[in-house]
Amino acid sequence: MGFAQPLRSRLDDAVRREMKTTDKTGKETLESKAMMKWLIRHSAFLRRACGCLLIGGGVFVAYWWSYKLAPVRRLADPEWCAAHSAQARWQEEQKKYRRLSASPDMIFDNDMIGYYGDKEWCLWLIDKMHNDKNFRVCGCTETVLTLMANRYEQSWEEWADAHRDKTQEEWIQEGFAQQGIIVHLPPQPTDTIPLLEVLGHKTWNTLWNGPQGTNAPWTFPTHFKYNAFRWLRDSGFDQAIFAVSNAPALTSDVVRDGLMQYTKWNAAFPSRDGVGILAFGKKSDDASRGTPLFLTLRLQAVAWLLVTMPILVGVVMLCWRKRESGIE
Repeated sequence: MGFAQPLRSRLDDAVRREMKTTDKTGKETLESKAMMKWLIRHSAFLRRACGCLLIGGGVFVAYWWSYKLAPVRRLADPEWCAAHSAQARWQEEQKKYRRLSASPDMIFDNDMIGYYGDKEWCLWLIDKMHNDKNFRVCGCTETVLTLMANRYEQSWEEWADAHRDKTQEEWIQEGFAQQGIIVHLPPQPTDTIPLLEVLGHKTWNTLWNGPQGTNAPWTFPTHFKYNAFRWLRDSGFDQAIFAVSNAPALTSDVVRDGLMQYTKWNAAFPSRDGVGILAFGKKSDDASRGTPLFLTLRLQAVAWLLVTMPILVGVVMLCWRKRESGIE
């Protein structure tokens, strides 16, 4: 009897556990059935909701791919860049900044805002640097600002607040003055020799070496040389005429080297591209300037006229003959 009592207790415990498990399973089964009934009852609504979510997701992706990221995709396509002008590439780059609030990248993306950007873009970039916490600031950002303003500043925000009312040409002129180079606004012929001497000196690469400060005083920073070049370019400077009419000036090695450097800069940033031109630069109103003859709108219109007119006249003549035949 002593042995049977513990055995019965264990059996009772097992039965109770089994009953609890059965009850729990039954409850879960009922809950599952209730859930299935709810899903079946609301299946149409759920189907429409999922369809709307999928459509919305597709539209969202299409919006980013076709609109937001479109400038980035075009600028990353070598074939697209080769087939379009510098003006078209600059327009796409501006769209990238406006749509994505992107930071300039002169190394991997080859962004040209430093060379093409005007006063508005310089102030936009400074405002982004100080008011947008998510905006990436790096060496490219600083270099771009130096190219547009022709100077390096410790506090760009303070400088912008003090110089917002001045033009970009005045910024550049003041930047030259900081280095002891006096140029006139509007430009004068006396500006030519000092600016060529700037181009003739060695370059301090701000992008890779950082601010020049007191380093290598026999060199000029990249932004200083670029603005010396475009000041000459936009003032109507012609290197061939200068070389012929100013032979004594070419006895100076610095001036001679500056003339060669100007030629290289001019090959990379010709005025016919129509971008990065200062206000006093000579801008042509002819949109086809520098465009190959076979790409001009006038020649294309004449070509299509010569294609369509004979065809239309021929069709009219055929229809006229048929009408006469019908009369007979």
